[in-house]
Amino acid sequence: MASKVPWNKILIALLLLVIASALVLVIIGSWPRPITPITILPGPTASSGENQETLKERVENYSKRTDELQKIASLLLGLSTIYAIALGISAYTSVQANVDQAKNSVNKLETLTNEFQTLKSTQAQAMLDMKSEEINALQKLKDQETKALQEQKDAQTKALQDLRETQTKILDIEIRKLQAEVDKVQVHMTYATRIAIATMVSNLTLEEGIKRLQIESVTALLDLRNGNYVADPFVNLRLARLYRALNQHDAAEDVLSEYIIRRSRSDAPPDVALITAHFNRACYRSLQWRTANAGDRDVLVRGITEDLKRCFRLDSSTKKDAQTDKDFDHLHDQPWFQVLVQD
Repeated sequence: MASKVPWNKILIALLLLVIASALVLVIIGSWPRPITPITILPGPTASSGENQETLKERVENYSKRTDELQKIASLLLGLSTIYAIALGISAYTSVQANVDQAKNSVNKLETLTNEFQTLKSTQAQAMLDMKSEEINALQKLKDQETKALQEQKDAQTKALQDLRETQTKILDIEIRKLQAEVDKVQVHMTYATRIAIATMVSNLTLEEGIKRLQIESVTALLDLRNGNYVADPFVNLRLARLYRALNQHDAAEDVLSEYIIRRSRSDAPPDVALITAHFNRACYRSLQWRTANAGDRDVLVRGITEDLKRCFRLDSSTKKDAQTDKDFDHLHDQPWFQVLVQD
């Protein structure tokens, strides 16, 4: 494809051509023309008419030369004007070229700016997409880890539950075996106890045999309580009853007080054995009240009141037992006891 020549360059070429043509015309017009010399011959024969003709021709030549000079001056003036116009047009074309070049530069700058903005937007979008992908990947990894941890936790929970169930079954089996052995031992103990009682009663009088049996039973129960049955309810309640039967009411109270303290330390929930211990201790304190002095009676009254109130809170039916129990017969005329056991 042929390159396109700018119109300003064509215009400059035409102006130069016109100027060159005008210069040629000026040179041709100003070139000296051959003038026929007019010779005035001296002599007496020359007339005055001839001299006038000669002067006239000279004047006409001068006039022609003057006209030619005026034409040359006008032509030079026109050339100067043309030159000034050419300079103005050249300056205009130069400025226009600079303007066009500036416009091209601005267009290129705008193009580069648009391309840079497009590239920036593309890179920003790419970074956002990359960041979004990274976040999704991290979230997916987190979900997988959470799922794995939950599965592991479920597996551990199931394993612990299975182990607990297995241990519970094994423990139940062991408890049944122990219970069977205990039943066998109790049967043998019952047999041995009955034989021993029968032997003792058969060899001694009834009162002596019972008292001796009670003392020996106290010793045996003390051995049990000082061993592995320190908090056993049957051992402590039976031991206290034996002391009561031997009229050792203070010893009976001490046995139950120690048992109640041990029960409170074990954080075991209240049961029938604990209610019975409080009720029986109130009975043993009541029996002591009958023979105590005034100072000791105040202490015993506070103890009886605390024990019976505890019994009434744990089991309301014990209030009727307190109203009818023979160990409290000597207290029925006491106002504080009447208030305590009233319905």
